[in-house]
Amino acid sequence: MSLATYVPPTKPNRVWEDEIYNAIRDAILDGRYPPGTRLVESRLATEHGVSRTRIRDGLARLEAELLVAPFGGRGLMVRPLSNKDIEEAYAMRLLLEGYAARQAATNITHDELETLAEINDRIVQVETDGHGKIGDDRRLMIVAVAELNNDFHGLIQTASRNSRLRELVRTVVDVPLVFKSFFWYSDSELREAADDHLRILEALRNRDAEESEAAIRGHIGRGLNTLRRELPPA
Repeated sequence: MSLATYVPPTKPNRVWEDEIYNAIRDAILDGRYPPGTRLVESRLATEHGVSRTRIRDGLARLEAELLVAPFGGRGLMVRPLSNKDIEEAYAMRLLLEGYAARQAATNITHDELETLAEINDRIVQVETDGHGKIGDDRRLMIVAVAELNNDFHGLIQTASRNSRLRELVRTVVDVPLVFKSFFWYSDSELREAADDHLRILEALRNRDAEESEAAIRGHIGRGLNTLRRELPPA
């Protein structure tokens, strides 16, 4: 086939939609688009090199997840955080993830326990490598830690053997708040959070449902207290 007639393969529409959705979502979660930022379709289309239609589709998915909200009757913005948002989101986390840990203490497998330990080891390694970093280097470190933390918590939800629980957590828990708490952690607080994981892991290994629930609730409470400290009072 000659170069003149060669047509490069194109990505399926769904792949494009997922990439744009994930790119905007990541920018919201890691703070590049802070709460209150207006999301202008034409500007986003230029930034990401795609059509406004693809941007619009991605924003619609983000609005369904409550990550973005209407702006002045026209357009969308990154949903602002309020003290009420914080208290409600973390109340649901304490309830749902506490239940998940209690159930997981009975149902978790040996392989899942080993995977939890491996995830936490990776968290500690990323934090160690990123100690003292600033600017974009620190942002990338925090994104990696937050994603691994999400994997850790998600596996406990899976190990609860409640088929609806993980999706319920994703639906009702305000993900940006979880990520924000990590961005405000000091290096020492990040290490303390990783130590919390060890306590959770030990309780699960011991099949101690009460201690598993208490450990994860204490861990989640740490993030809530960080947000209370950093966000202005109502």
